[in-house]
Amino acid sequence: MLSTDQTDKIKIALIEDEEVLSAVLKDKLEKEGFEVYPAFDGEAGLTVVKDKMPDVILLDIVMPKMDGFGVLERLKNDEALSKIPVIIISNSGPSGKGSLTLSR
Repeated sequence: MLSTDQTDKIKIALIEDEEVLSAVLKDKLEKEGFEVYPAFDGEAGLTVVKDKMPDVILLDIVMPKMDGFGVLERLKNDEALSKIPVIIISNSGPSGKGSLTLSR
């Protein structure tokens, strides 16, 4: 469940290997009042998630070291992390159009 307390910022783990896209998303989300923890590959993303216990995860699929599917599998198999909502972000969809998908 996302935090609703006005004094607490909603924490987002942003796992995206494209540094420019990550920086743009991070900047936009922080301007909207979210606390953002970036990671640039799947392994680093899992470390961020375990350390920060975010309210939601924004996850790319195509990444080095561990892809988004590997991250999802690890999250699903960890009782403490399996309840965190995941939003899939990808700019490699049909016709080069980006896409967002919610996973639980």
